Amino acid sequence: MNLKTLDPEVIEKLLEETQDSITPLAKSREQFYQSQACPNCGGNAFQKFGYAHSLFISNDPLPRYHLRCKNCNCSFNPHSGIVTELGNIGKAFVPSVPLINKD
Repeated sequence: MNLKTLDPEVIEKLLEETQDSITPLAKSREQFYQSQACPNCGGNAFQKFGYAHSLFISNDPLPRYHLRCKNCNCSFNPHSGIVTELGNIGKAFVPSVPLINKD
């Protein structure tokens, strides 16, 4: 089976009058991720990742990522609030008093 591609000029003409519905949705989804707080330590620096079984759901054109806190490694689903890995809260905080005296 041979794949025939459309001429780029034809593609541009076809897409001229269509409305971009993905970009506003992607921006609002990114703001949603940035507004999250870690349920374990309260941090706000995250790494997005996805599980294959829950990355895409019906009627949603964008992937639904899980978040992993960069402070304590806690992983959670921001859409449902379910924590999948508790992480290590000890990594998130710097003690105010040094634990080892270097004198």
